[in-house]
Amino acid sequence: MNWFLERDLTVESSAYVAISQQTALTRQMEIIANNIANISTAGFKSSNLAFKEYLAKNEDGEDTSYVQELGVVTDFSQGSITHTGADFDFAINGEGFFTVGTAAGNRFTRDGHFRLDGNGQIVNENGDPLLSDGGAPIVVPSAAEQITVAQDGTIYADKDVIGKIGLVGFKNAGLLEREGAGLYKLPQGSIDAPAPIEHPVMVQGSIEASNVQSVQEMTKMMQVSRSYESAQKMIEREDDRVRQAIRRLAQMQ
Repeated sequence: MNWFLERDLTVESSAYVAISQQTALTRQMEIIANNIANISTAGFKSSNLAFKEYLAKNEDGEDTSYVQELGVVTDFSQGSITHTGADFDFAINGEGFFTVGTAAGNRFTRDGHFRLDGNGQIVNENGDPLLSDGGAPIVVPSAAEQITVAQDGTIYADKDVIGKIGLVGFKNAGLLEREGAGLYKLPQGSIDAPAPIEHPVMVQGSIEASNVQSVQEMTKMMQVSRSYESAQKMIEREDDRVRQAIRRLAQMQ
C-alpha cells in the first residue's frame, strides 16, 4: 500500500476516535449541566454517564479504541433532609419511593413536596394524587384542623386515621427510567414490581434535598471541558497531517 494512503488511514482512524470521544463528552456535559440545574430540586437524584472502550479492527488488523456509551446511571443515594414546617411536605429517610397516580399510570418519586387540591386530595405540583398503601388517593376531610403523619406513613386528621402513605421499593432501582418532574417509571417489559417498604421512615414537615454535590459536578464539568478540547486538538492535528500528505502526494506526481 502507498505510504501516503497508509498514513491517511491512520489519520482517519485517529480522527474517528477523537470524534467518538467528543460525542460521549458532549452527552456527559449535558448530564452534568442537568445535575447542576437541579441542585435545589427536592428529591432530585443525580445522574452519571457510563462508558466502555470499544475495539474495532482497522484494515491492517490492528485494534482501534473507540468510546461507547453504556447508558445513564442514576445515583439514588440519600439527600439531606431539610425542615420546611409545611404539613404536606414529607421526607423519606432511607429506602423507598412515593407512588403517585398520573394519566399515564403510576409513577414513583422521592420528591415529598405535596399540597391539597380543591377536592381535598393530597397531590404533587402536577396535581397527581399521592397514593395510599392500598393504591388509592388520600383525601383529607375539609373539617380537619390538624394533620399529623407518623413515621410509618399513617395519616391522622385530628385523631382519626384517614390513610397510610404507601412507600415502595424495587429489587433493582437502577432500572427505573427518569420521566422528568422528579418522576420515575419501570421500563416496559420489566419483571420487577414495586414492593412495600417493611419499615418506612417518613419525616413530616421536611423534604429530602437534591443529592447533587455542586463542587463535584463543577470539577467534573471542568474535566470534561479539558478532555473535549484535547480531542478537538487531536482532530485539528490530524486534519493538518492529511493536508500535508495531500500536498506531498501532489508534488510527487
